[in-house]
Amino acid sequence: MDKTTVSKKTREYLNQAEREGRVRYVSYDLPKSYILCQEGDSTVVYISRLSSETVRGRIDSFL
Repeated sequence: MDKTTVSKKTREYLNQAEREGRVRYVSYDLPKSYILCQEGDSTVVYISRLSSETVRGRIDSFL
């Protein structure tokens, strides 16, 4: 989250998603990552307290 939100384009995208109601907070702790998921015709952004490495490891172990 710290590294990617430095980009103006990323901040704009996340702000727009928030305004459109497409952001889901998994936890209200300090966010460490966000995950983009296709749900129907729109993209939903999940904000998570898990690091991107943890999320990737869990996905890899699931698959």
